[in-house]
Amino acid sequence: MPSLDPVLQTRLDAFQNYKVKHPSLESMDRLLSDAIGEHTSYHLLALYGPSGVGKSTVLKRIAKRARAEEANPAYTPVVVVEALPEDVGSSARLDFYRQVLHELRGHVAVRDRIANLPLARLHGKKTLDPYEWLEVRDAVLYGLEIARVKVICIDEAQNLMQSEPTQRPGAQLDWLKALTNRTNQLYILAGNYSLYDFCHLNGQAARARAMSTLPATNLLSKPSAKTLLVPSKHSCPKYRYR
Repeated sequence: MPSLDPVLQTRLDAFQNYKVKHPSLESMDRLLSDAIGEHTSYHLLALYGPSGVGKSTVLKRIAKRARAEEANPAYTPVVVVEALPEDVGSSARLDFYRQVLHELRGHVAVRDRIANLPLARLHGKKTLDPYEWLEVRDAVLYGLEIARVKVICIDEAQNLMQSEPTQRPGAQLDWLKALTNRTNQLYILAGNYSLYDFCHLNGQAARARAMSTLPATNLLSKPSAKTLLVPSKHSCPKYRYR
């Protein structure tokens, strides 16, 4: 294939690398930053909206900024993980534990803690031994504490909420709420609109959560709605996933 004229190639490269920001991205960044600073009244916050509107981007921006502002390199103020669609129930929990420990692997104390925990390090390893599961969970709690983690962001969180067929629908949310009861971190759950329904399976968790929406927009038109941050004392948005 013949090469393009250098001038045209330069224009093509610029076009391919050009990014259009979501009109509400800056606003959502500020709202989430404020929510992180005010999370003493809640420990679960759901950020939901259609695919491609910038949920993952805003989480990464907040994490990058928080790490840059942290003076001690041994501390990790914000951890970002991504729930996988192929994992449900206990498998999703184990993958969550492994991803958190992987994010904290830069801390020597965390590496030492999991050195003799194959379940935490080997992604292909499975076990039904409850002792091993508790060891991995405790390693995560230890890592979160020693690395001074303030916020855990879970991207595609609707996947983490999927229960196994033998579990009741709200089992995953109950497990996540139990984690928040053990720590003082804020968990930000980012996902599509089905995340809204999952978060309402547990009434207590719903009362302890702030809900945020990031609307879709057409690049050639104005956003369909303003970005909203709805505190737990207010009613949740009416929009439901279909």
